[in-house]
Amino acid sequence: MVDPDNYVVRGDDTIAVPRSILGQPVHGRVLEITGDEVGHREFIIEVQGTNWLTDGAIGLPENRFLFEVRRGDAWVGVPPYLLREEADEKALRSMVNTQKRIEKKAPLFASQIRVEVASPDEMIARVNGNRRETLEREHQAALRATELRTQVQSQVNAQRFAILCEMRNRYPRTALYGIEFWREQLRHADDVAQQQVIVNPPTTNCAANIPWLRPDAEVDWLSPIGPKKVRVLFIGQTKVMVKFVGAAITAYDPREFPYGNTWVPPEQLIPS
Repeated sequence: MVDPDNYVVRGDDTIAVPRSILGQPVHGRVLEITGDEVGHREFIIEVQGTNWLTDGAIGLPENRFLFEVRRGDAWVGVPPYLLREEADEKALRSMVNTQKRIEKKAPLFASQIRVEVASPDEMIARVNGNRRETLEREHQAALRATELRTQVQSQVNAQRFAILCEMRNRYPRTALYGIEFWREQLRHADDVAQQQVIVNPPTTNCAANIPWLRPDAEVDWLSPIGPKKVRVLFIGQTKVMVKFVGAAITAYDPREFPYGNTWVPPEQLIPS
């Protein structure tokens, strides 16, 4: 299992995005991580295009930035943590807001109704559990995208692979797009001439061809691990992006069964 508190390490290529709407993302390489308390450390970054020996480096406070790191073909976003002071503030706000709702709903008996909210410790435990699960899923997906890229590289010449890498960079940097892109190239690696490049066709709405399929509709996906309830997010020309609804899925192989937002063939979808 990955450790979300220590996922970013020295030498990582990183993109640091400010938590505030002010400021610009910082793209660079992690030189050092100083401090011992998670959330209050400082990340020393060599900004892309500079040399820290001559241009120096910058220090980014951990609690003011969200970090993405490169893992092979894809970039993995480290889920945000919840500091103790933030948890205390959230618990207090929750207490106040819950009390206000009770007073509005039952003003005569508000003083007799016990206010029950999650404690700071419970909030931190819940956030930490979700962070680990999310990061593990994204990490495995990045490894899968990298594995598919390696398979494609072994089947094409260097010139074609360079072209493919350039085209892959035009897609979003998350593993979901890397898996789809390299899987498509792998399907056609033996079917086309070495100079030809297969790319996903531009997505257009094809609802007219599938009358019952509409965005936001809940349908059944005949997935590799059995029928699953999903919500339609986007209808493309050849694929449909869906999102799982209902109970979380725990028993699956993330290398073969991507979780979260997933592109699926429309023929695998049936009305609920």
